[in-house]
Formats: sequence, C-alpha cells, structure tokens
Amino acid sequence: MILDHYGQLASKRKLLARDAGVSDRTAENWLLGKNDPQISCIMSIAKNNPAFRADFIAWLEERT
Repeated sequence: MILDHYGQLASKRKLLARDAGVSDRTAENWLLGKNDPQISCIMSIAKNNPAFRADFIAWLEERT
C-alpha cells in the first residue's frame, strides 16, 4: 500500500519519511521491502496523507 502512494513520486523517500516521521533511510528500506513500518508509523502516514488514509480504512474494512 505504501508503494501505491509513494512509489511513483520523484521525492518518494523524502515525502514518505516526512509523513511517517522517520529518517529517509528508514523510508527507503520500506520502499525497498527490506523492513515493514510499525503501526505507529502507519498511523502517522494516515494522519498526514488523506489518500493513504482512505485506502488504509478501506483495507481495514475489507478484513472485518
């Protein structure tokens, strides 16, 4: 889901890092699939990116 929202952006690493409140390196690792974000970081992304939030809520609703 993160790649869907940030993968095609020119400054994807910096924008993701800003929205999640993490370092650029951490964001890069997520984009490369090396690590997964903690729920607190996902919540921060959702707070700062309305499109991500909408998709995340839809994803959660599909699983209930």
